[in-house]
Order: sequence, then structure tokens, then C-alpha cells
Amino acid sequence: MDSKIVLAIVIVGMIIFYSIYEFIKEKNKAKKDKIQKDEQNQIFKAIGNQLLENSLGNKELLKYLKISSQKYAEEITESQMRIVIESLFTNSQLEIQCYISKIIKENHIKGNEKEVTTKIKSFINNKYHKDTLLLKEFKFKEISLSDHMNPEWKEYVIENVLGCVIKEKGEKALQGMLQNLFDSFKCDMVESFSA
Repeated sequence: MDSKIVLAIVIVGMIIFYSIYEFIKEKNKAKKDKIQKDEQNQIFKAIGNQLLENSLGNKELLKYLKISSQKYAEEITESQMRIVIESLFTNSQLEIQCYISKIIKENHIKGNEKEVTTKIKSFINNKYHKDTLLLKEFKFKEISLSDHMNPEWKEYVIENVLGCVIKEKGEKALQGMLQNLFDSFKCDMVESFSA
């Protein structure tokens, strides 16, 4: 047999072997990626369920405080004021986070920026309005808690959420950003009653 034929057979065999190796390698990589994505989805689902549970708990706490304050006094105490503010902002943060996560999962952001922007602005505006109405139910030092809601907070949340979503920074960045914003709002509101 001619050495060129043998060499050609060896080269073809090596190419076939290499192709099979790359195919198996890609298949294993795709399998690992799928498993990792499934695990990540399960984690996000568990977090979402926990956030929903916390949100429901906060709503019930606010109802209880509303009933308690109406039943026993015209005004709430300082500790009740802090609890109302903490519960309200934590609840708002979680509801916004869940809604935005749903938008991220259900929409293709690229090409749908206007629609996504409209949905986000509408949701946050409505949430701010509902929160303000709820805070009108509570008074501290003869001042309605709603009087200390800063309208600039709403615009700041909208601006930061849109920046996070449109630039597709991901759910972890969204969660961290919302946590920081709402922690700041809680502190600002509590401090505004001390001034």
C-alpha cells in the first residue's frame, strides 16, 4: 500500500476522531449548561415564592396595625410607625421585584423597549399611589405618614429599574439595586419624623 494512502487514511481517521470528540464535548457542555440553568430557575422560583410569602405577611401586619391603631388610639406610636414604614417599603420592594422579574422573563427587551418602559412606569406609579393612600391611614405626631412620601422616590425607582432592565443587567443586579433604594427610603422617612 502506498504511503500517501496510509497517511490520508490516518489523517481522515484523526479528523473523524477529533470531530467525534468535539461533538461529545459540546453535548456534555450543553447538558451541564441545561442543568445549571434548571438549578438557577429553581433557585429564582424559590426566591420568588419566599418574596411572595413575605409580601403577604407584610400586608397582614399592616392590616393588623391599622385595626389596632384605629381601635385604641388616634395616632400610632413611634415603634408602630417604624414597623409600618418597614413593612410598607419591604412589601413594595418585593412586589416591584417580582413584577419586574416577570417582565424580564416574559418579554424580549430588545425591540420592545417602549412597551416594557410603559409597563414598568405604570406599575411603579400605581404602587406609589397605593402606598401613599395606605399611609394616609396612619398618623404620627399629628401628621399623616403619607405627608412624608417623597414623589422623587418614585421617579428614582423608575429611572433605576428601567436602567437595569433595558441594559439587561440581570435579576441579581435588580434585587441589589432595589434593596439599596428601599433601605434608603425607609431611613429617610423615619428620620424625617425626627427632624
